[in-house]
Amino acid sequence: MTEKPDKTGPRSAKVFHLPAERRPRSIEERVRQVESSIQNHFREQNDILREANEAMASRLERLTNGIETLVAEMHGVRTGKKEEAFARVAGLDCKPDLPTVSAEAALVYTLTASQIGEELGFHASQIGLLLGAKGLGWAGNGDYQEIGRTTKASAPKFWHFEVPRRLRAVLDQNQPELFNIKSKPVLAVFRKWAERS
Repeated sequence: MTEKPDKTGPRSAKVFHLPAERRPRSIEERVRQVESSIQNHFREQNDILREANEAMASRLERLTNGIETLVAEMHGVRTGKKEEAFARVAGLDCKPDLPTVSAEAALVYTLTASQIGEELGFHASQIGLLLGAKGLGWAGNGDYQEIGRTTKASAPKFWHFEVPRRLRAVLDQNQPELFNIKSKPVLAVFRKWAERS
């Protein structure tokens, strides 16, 4: 059996057209679509930035706590107010088996009055006057002098390694009245320093 030829021409396959994507009909609708797209983009970016900021704030808080702990422990060593102090990188609640660094007071308080005198050009007795109760009052102050290495009165006293630098700055300033110094021998040491300058 033969097919009858189609009157409209040779027979062809049927073509199905997909529905076209709906296009905005007006300019306002196009603007709304663009605005919506921009808003969605900024919302995503804000979420990403918020997460990054929260993570950074958490790290900063941990770092700040670690530094505060380190400063507090080292202050205890420097002032001699703690018999033993450890500079911990971890927090206060860290396990005791974590590695720690012990700071020895002997590494901080290294100088005798004689050594300070040699550095500044004075006798040990003059340094004793400057640092004593009638002078600057640094003797017995853990910021300047080690407390507790020995209990013998005759044992040498050890001073913080920065005492010569600090003492030089005070002498250069040449204002003993700022420290309420009235002792004539101490004032004589100030005058001697001023004459050398």
